[in-house]
Amino acid sequence: MSSLTDQVLFNRLLRYATVILLLFALAAFVAGQPFTAIVVLVMSSLLGALYWSEHLAIEAVPRMLARLSSLLLLAIIVLAVGDRVPALRGWAYLFPMVACVVWSLRGALMLTLFFIGLVLWLGMEPALGASRHEFLPTILLATALSGIFVYLREFKTRQLAPLRRTDTLTQASTWEHLATDLYKEIQRSEREGTELSIILLALDPPGENPPPTADLAALLHRVGRLLHEELRDFDSYYRVADTQFLLILPGNTTSSAIRLAEDLRRQIRSLAQRHDIATTASGGVAGLNVGDDPDSLQEKARTSLRRAQQQGGNRILSYVSQDDAEMNDSLIENGKAEGGSNAQ
Repeated sequence: MSSLTDQVLFNRLLRYATVILLLFALAAFVAGQPFTAIVVLVMSSLLGALYWSEHLAIEAVPRMLARLSSLLLLAIIVLAVGDRVPALRGWAYLFPMVACVVWSLRGALMLTLFFIGLVLWLGMEPALGASRHEFLPTILLATALSGIFVYLREFKTRQLAPLRRTDTLTQASTWEHLATDLYKEIQRSEREGTELSIILLALDPPGENPPPTADLAALLHRVGRLLHEELRDFDSYYRVADTQFLLILPGNTTSSAIRLAEDLRRQIRSLAQRHDIATTASGGVAGLNVGDDPDSLQEKARTSLRRAQQQGGNRILSYVSQDDAEMNDSLIENGKAEGGSNAQ
């Protein structure tokens, strides 16, 4: 869960940096340097877009803003390198790094190649004089350093992928570690004589009009943040399928787990409505009994979730054994039969 705490800190720094750049842009405009003010506004919009992507329902909007701002920065660099606004030439060193942040890897590569070609073409203008002998090698060096940074980032991502314990989208623990962690919690519960409950929470299957992939990803991201905020520090949650999460709740009775699941169900529905996604959530709750192991406990939660979704979804059900379920069904059928005979 510490990764989400780091994300909150990162968002706070983005917010402060955006405000500082906006104040700097205002000061530059008052000082009679409009081009500098425009460049700083572009950089503040880039940072602001990264911040807004964590808080807007539709992440495509800030992403589009960031990419448009990077193209505007490229246009300003063309003016600077072409000796029309030489004072802004220093901002050209930032473009390769900005492209790698706001564009995909392929898009950033294409833009960087275009940028290098443009700089080489404009940098050969005789009007630049001796300054081109200093500017061109420096810009090429800055681009090479950006490329090395991107390579190291991708290399680190590939190397750490097998060791990663959390899902990148939701920051939930990955399902590979679930069985081991659940076994440890079962052993602790039996050793200490404490309660243990689990919740299998899932988005209900979409209807005829499934949501766009980007909107669903944004919703899942916020569901992950919701779980991080609502669960206790010693609780844990895992992404076990595309839209399913399993929560381990040490010390929780089944009834308290049901109340928590109901609260999460309502909040997820509210999140979906804010995203204009027509979906709800259902959950299955199971408590630890004598003889349970990780597989049997998870199977109880899956059975409860399956029953909840078969009954129309948007509900939380706790586990009922097969014998109890058959007895309930028999009582229901007998009640219907008696009602029918009485009616006759």
